[in-house]
Amino acid sequence: MSERQRNNSRIPGRPLACLAAVGVAVGVAAGLARPARADGAFPEAQAILLPRDRPNEIIVATTFGLVSTDNDGSVWHLSCEAVNTPMIGGGRYAMGPPPEDRIYAKTDVGVALSTNDACGWSIAGGALSAAPTSMQPMPFDISPDPSDPTRVFVLANDAVSAVTYAYRSLDAGATYFGPIFTSADDTPITGIEASASVPGVVYSTLYQRSVVLGATGVGTMLEIHPRFGTSLDGGDTWTIADVEPSLGNVTLALAAVDPEDSRKIYLRVTSAAGAAEQYQGIAITVDAGMTWTIPLKVPKGSLVGFARLSAQTLLAVGRTAPPAADQSPAPVLFRSDDGGQTFVTEPAPFHPLGLAQRDGTAFVVTEDPADGFALTSSSDGGHTWTRRLRFRDIRDVKDCVRSSCSDACDMLAGSALFPAEVCTANQVTMPPKTGGGCGCRIGEPLDVRRQFAWSTTILVAICLIRRRRALPLPSAVIHATPAPENPPAMLHSRATPKPPKYPDWWDQTRD
Repeated sequence: MSERQRNNSRIPGRPLACLAAVGVAVGVAAGLARPARADGAFPEAQAILLPRDRPNEIIVATTFGLVSTDNDGSVWHLSCEAVNTPMIGGGRYAMGPPPEDRIYAKTDVGVALSTNDACGWSIAGGALSAAPTSMQPMPFDISPDPSDPTRVFVLANDAVSAVTYAYRSLDAGATYFGPIFTSADDTPITGIEASASVPGVVYSTLYQRSVVLGATGVGTMLEIHPRFGTSLDGGDTWTIADVEPSLGNVTLALAAVDPEDSRKIYLRVTSAAGAAEQYQGIAITVDAGMTWTIPLKVPKGSLVGFARLSAQTLLAVGRTAPPAADQSPAPVLFRSDDGGQTFVTEPAPFHPLGLAQRDGTAFVVTEDPADGFALTSSSDGGHTWTRRLRFRDIRDVKDCVRSSCSDACDMLAGSALFPAEVCTANQVTMPPKTGGGCGCRIGEPLDVRRQFAWSTTILVAICLIRRRRALPLPSAVIHATPAPENPPAMLHSRATPKPPKYPDWWDQTRD
């Protein structure tokens, strides 16, 4: 069960339990009940796309499309999912660097690319789509190179075996070639990310699985052996290091590469199933993976987002373990003001679904039904938060997709997600579109969706009535509760090897 679908007993009347029933109805009719995912390190998170050269533009990836503003939140517009980019299985979004700020999406039919702010989409060609449909690799992570707008990396699972592939595009995501490397059957790749400060430096995370006898000699257990990969030539050749001595028996995924120091890398680590200590945490290296520390552990909890706000301030959001068997996990935020040496834990005044940052301002996607808003931000390191978006405040459908999104908008308005006026606001006659665009197939034929529309509307109305009795509208500025005194605490390259160009800091003896 996903984080968004779990039962929630924090609010009297249990409105989220009621909304779960709505999710089932809408999900059957429209494919809405699934996550819109982001960073590969946090696969359950929702994406926030923040163009670095457009300080007033914010794009929130939702389960029904993209909600965007170009005036810092004064007006929000909706772009529905395109007919050629269905995401019934859950999408994942990423944004490339300036000045193009291309948007990439993992869809049910491959990796999609938009070069015009989600007005139109095209499916990438090349090695990802060369095989017959049933045999094509299945992408699960997209990572644009922040230092090179033309280079994009994609991780994909083999359609038949347990092999993982890494592909690379050198034309900004229009086509992909490779795989540039392939994992062994027992060593899945979990993340790949390029450095923003040193062109050509790329890191990857993976772990080896092995089945061994149980501790008593009876039965078997799965052992996890984490590995860390480094490429100094843009992904052509790789050096794989065993990081189990530093990190222990954990799975790992890339959370971030420091934008100013390519040697400082942040991982999300998860203890192996059955381990005596169960946790998720953040691991950090300051020497390109030679040594590691784990300054943050969330016992029996989870992390859904991480962001580096500055060289000294780091922020993570997640949930602690439920205080009792009949209670839900508590939302929390974790802050470091010393560059990641230590973290403090504070109750979060919202239920986080994803985290991103731009110029030191943190943005968090939240649970709109539970919190009364879908996006909040903080410009003071997470001490205070300002509400930025409520779904009911969406003003209109984006002009470039208005005609093709009309059916989807009508259905979403019928389910009380936002007012019906959104679908007709500023309505103009648009010329016919060709070559992509928002076709807005939500997951089932239109007649099936209409069959569920009335039942969905009634269920939502009941939920909203119960919720209004139980949950007051939060104020515009949310103050976080002070922290308690005692907080809870082998890749096989298929590329032709080339002599790598080592940065000054690289220890060549590690090869």
